[in-house]
Amino acid sequence: MDDITLMMDDKDHPEHLWPTRSKILHQIDQLTSDAPEDCHFFFYFSGHALEEEGLDRASMRADGRDGEIVGADGKPILDYILHDRLVTPLQNVKGSTLFALFDCCHSESLLGM
Repeated sequence: MDDITLMMDDKDHPEHLWPTRSKILHQIDQLTSDAPEDCHFFFYFSGHALEEEGLDRASMRADGRDGEIVGADGKPILDYILHDRLVTPLQNVKGSTLFALFDCCHSESLLGM
Protein backbone atom coordinates (compact mmCIF):
# COMPACT_ATOMS: atom_id res chain seq x y z
CA MET A 1 0.00 0.00 0.00
CA ASP A 2 3.00 2.31 -0.35
CA ASP A 3 1.52 3.62 -3.58
CA ILE A 4 -1.65 4.96 -1.92
CA THR A 5 -1.73 8.32 -0.15
CA LEU A 6 -4.74 9.25 1.95
CA MET A 7 -5.16 12.89 2.90
CA MET A 8 -7.84 14.03 5.34
CA ASP A 9 -8.50 16.83 7.79
CA ASP A 10 -8.83 14.72 10.89
CA LYS A 11 -7.06 15.58 14.15
CA ASP A 12 -5.88 11.97 14.40
CA HIS A 13 -4.42 11.94 10.86
CA PRO A 14 -0.75 12.93 10.38
CA GLU A 15 -0.54 16.70 9.89
CA HIS A 16 1.69 16.39 6.81
CA LEU A 17 -1.28 14.67 5.09
CA TRP A 18 -3.90 17.29 5.89
CA PRO A 19 -5.38 18.42 2.54
CA THR A 20 -4.29 22.04 2.46
CA ARG A 21 -3.71 23.66 -0.92
CA SER A 22 0.07 23.32 -0.80
CA LYS A 23 -0.03 19.75 0.50
CA ILE A 24 -2.55 18.62 -2.15
CA LEU A 25 -0.34 20.10 -4.87
CA HIS A 26 2.73 18.46 -3.34
CA GLN A 27 1.04 15.06 -3.37
CA ILE A 28 -0.13 15.57 -6.97
CA ASP A 29 3.46 16.35 -7.93
CA GLN A 30 4.62 13.21 -6.10
CA LEU A 31 2.06 11.17 -8.07
CA THR A 32 3.06 12.51 -11.47
CA SER A 33 6.81 13.00 -11.12
CA ASP A 34 8.83 10.21 -12.71
CA ALA A 35 5.63 8.33 -13.54
CA PRO A 36 6.46 4.92 -15.01
CA GLU A 37 5.09 3.80 -18.37
CA ASP A 38 2.00 1.63 -18.62
CA CYS A 39 0.63 2.61 -15.20
CA HIS A 40 -2.83 3.58 -14.05
CA PHE A 41 -3.29 6.57 -11.76
CA PHE A 42 -6.28 7.36 -9.56
CA PHE A 43 -7.04 10.75 -7.99
CA TYR A 44 -10.04 11.22 -5.73
CA PHE A 45 -11.20 14.47 -4.15
CA SER A 46 -14.20 14.74 -1.86
CA GLY A 47 -14.74 18.20 -0.54
CA HIS A 48 -15.76 21.71 -1.45
CA ALA A 49 -15.54 23.24 -4.91
CA LEU A 50 -16.55 26.58 -6.41
CA GLU A 51 -16.82 28.44 -9.69
CA GLU A 52 -15.60 31.95 -10.36
CA GLU A 53 -15.13 34.34 -13.24
CA GLY A 54 -11.86 33.68 -15.08
CA LEU A 55 -10.06 36.83 -14.01
CA ASP A 56 -6.38 36.78 -14.92
CA ARG A 57 -6.31 34.71 -18.11
CA ALA A 58 -8.48 33.19 -20.78
CA SER A 59 -10.48 30.40 -19.14
CA MET A 60 -10.39 26.92 -20.63
CA ARG A 61 -14.18 26.95 -20.54
CA ALA A 62 -16.37 28.60 -23.13
CA ASP A 63 -18.40 30.38 -20.46
CA GLY A 64 -15.29 32.19 -19.16
CA ARG A 65 -15.58 30.71 -15.68
CA ASP A 66 -13.05 28.66 -13.73
CA GLY A 67 -13.75 25.77 -11.40
CA GLU A 68 -11.70 25.26 -8.27
CA ILE A 69 -11.39 22.78 -5.45
CA VAL A 70 -10.89 24.19 -1.98
CA GLY A 71 -8.27 22.86 0.41
CA ALA A 72 -8.88 22.38 4.11
CA ASP A 73 -7.15 25.72 4.68
CA GLY A 74 -9.77 27.48 2.51
CA LYS A 75 -7.30 28.16 -0.33
CA PRO A 76 -8.46 27.27 -3.86
CA ILE A 77 -6.75 25.23 -6.55
CA LEU A 78 -8.04 26.44 -9.93
CA ASP A 79 -9.00 23.97 -12.65
CA TYR A 80 -6.16 24.96 -14.97
CA ILE A 81 -3.64 24.36 -12.16
CA LEU A 82 -5.13 20.90 -11.59
CA HIS A 83 -4.86 20.25 -15.32
CA ASP A 84 -1.27 21.49 -15.54
CA ARG A 85 -0.12 19.50 -12.50
CA LEU A 86 -2.20 16.32 -12.83
CA VAL A 87 -3.10 15.78 -16.50
CA THR A 88 -0.29 17.40 -18.51
CA PRO A 89 2.63 15.47 -16.95
CA LEU A 90 0.92 12.13 -17.61
CA GLN A 91 0.07 12.91 -21.25
CA ASN A 92 3.67 12.20 -22.21
CA VAL A 93 3.97 8.95 -20.28
CA LYS A 94 3.50 6.02 -22.66
CA GLY A 95 0.53 3.85 -21.75
CA SER A 96 -0.50 5.85 -18.69
CA THR A 97 -4.13 6.38 -17.77
CA LEU A 98 -5.63 8.74 -15.22
CA PHE A 99 -8.95 8.23 -13.51
CA ALA A 100 -9.95 11.35 -11.57
CA LEU A 101 -13.08 11.35 -9.44
CA PHE A 102 -14.37 14.59 -7.92
CA ASP A 103 -17.12 14.25 -5.33
CA CYS A 104 -17.99 17.93 -5.10
CA CYS A 105 -20.05 20.70 -6.67
CA HIS A 106 -19.00 22.00 -10.10
CA SER A 107 -16.99 18.87 -10.79
CA GLU A 108 -17.95 18.52 -14.45
CA SER A 109 -15.06 20.61 -15.75
CA LEU A 110 -12.47 20.66 -12.97
CA LEU A 111 -9.69 19.29 -15.16
CA GLY A 112 -10.54 21.50 -18.12
CA MET A 113 -11.29 18.54 -20.35
